[in-house]
Amino acid sequence: MKVLLRPVWLVGHLLAVIAVVGFVDLGLWQLDRHAEKVAIRDQVASAQDVAPTPIEQVEEAAYQRVYATGAFDAALQVSVLRSRQGVSGHHVLTPFVFADGFGVLVDRGWIPAGADMPGPPEGVLTIEGTLWPAEKGSDDPGGLREVVRRIDPWIVQPFASYLLLDGYLLLATEVGGEGVAPLLPPTPEIALGPHIAYAVQWFLFAGVVVVGYPILLRKTIRSAALAVDHPVGDQQDPGDL
Repeated sequence: MKVLLRPVWLVGHLLAVIAVVGFVDLGLWQLDRHAEKVAIRDQVASAQDVAPTPIEQVEEAAYQRVYATGAFDAALQVSVLRSRQGVSGHHVLTPFVFADGFGVLVDRGWIPAGADMPGPPEGVLTIEGTLWPAEKGSDDPGGLREVVRRIDPWIVQPFASYLLLDGYLLLATEVGGEGVAPLLPPTPEIALGPHIAYAVQWFLFAGVVVVGYPILLRKTIRSAALAVDHPVGDQQDPGDL
C-alpha cells in the first residue's frame, strides 16, 4: 500500500477524484438543460390554451399570448432571412408602437424570396400574438439594414424614438396592408436537443474512472507485492546449478 502513497500516485488519486466529480457535474448540467427545455416547451403549449392578455400587463416578454393596440412603424420595417418548407424567403419584421410610447417588434410572417416587401396597415389597430424571446447575438447595426440575420429588437432600437420590449411578437392574426399579406409565422419549435445522450455519456465517463481506477490500483499493489516477494537480486545464478 505504501506505493500508493508516493507523490506521483497522490497526484493520480486527486486527478481521478476531480475527473469523477467533473464528469458527474457535466452530466447533471446536461440534465438541467434538458429539464429547462422541457419546461419551456410545456410553457409554450399551455400558453396557447390561455386567453390573450393586454401586452401592458405582461412582465416577461416570453411565451405568452397577448393583444396590443397601436400602430405599425413602417419606416423601421426590416426582414430576416428564413426558409419555409424548404423554400427560401424572409420574415417581415415591423415595430408596433403603443399609445404609451413603448413598442414591440412584430414578426408579421413569411414571404418568398424575390417578392415585394408588403407594407403594414396604417392607422390604429389591435393585433394578437405570442411573445417570444429575442434571438440574441446581434452585432452593432451601424445603420438600419433592410435584411438582418436575427429577430432582435436591437436591430431597430437605435433608430426608434420609443422603447421596444426585450422580445418580439409572433403575429397570430392576419392584418392587411400594402401588397399581399405575409403568411403568418409558425410557432418556433422547441427542440429538446441531445442533452440526455450527452448526460449519459458524461456519466459513463465517470463510471469508467470509478471502475477502472481501482482496477489499476489493485494491479499496482499486486505488482509491488510480487517485487517484494521475488526481488531481482535474489534470483539464483544459473552458474551455481
